Amino acid sequence: MKDLLRDFPELEGMATDSRQKLIVDTQKRVVRQPAILAGLVASMGIPALFVIWFLPLEGLIGSLATAGTVALAGYAYLAAVVKPRMSAEFQRMGYPAKI
Repeated sequence: MKDLLRDFPELEGMATDSRQKLIVDTQKRVVRQPAILAGLVASMGIPALFVIWFLPLEGLIGSLATAGTVALAGYAYLAAVVKPRMSAEFQRMGYPAKI
C-alpha cells in the first residue's frame, strides 16, 4: 500500500534517497509556515478537547481515544492541506505536474 503523504508523481524517476530527502525538506518548509502550523495545531487540538470534555472516557481508554482522534485529525490535515501545497512547491521548483 502506498503512503498517501509520500506519493508524488512529480518526482517519479528520481533516485529513492534524493526523492525522500526532497520530500522531507519540502514538508518541513511547508509545515513551518505560520498559517499552516496554526491550522495543524488547531485541527489536532479541537478534536482532542472535544474527546476530553464531552466523552465520558477515563484512564487508558480515554487516552487511547484522544490519541487516536488527534492522530486521525493530523493525518487528515496533512493529506488535505499540506500535500497539495507540497505538490505546488515541487511544480514551482520545476518538476513536471503529472495528473
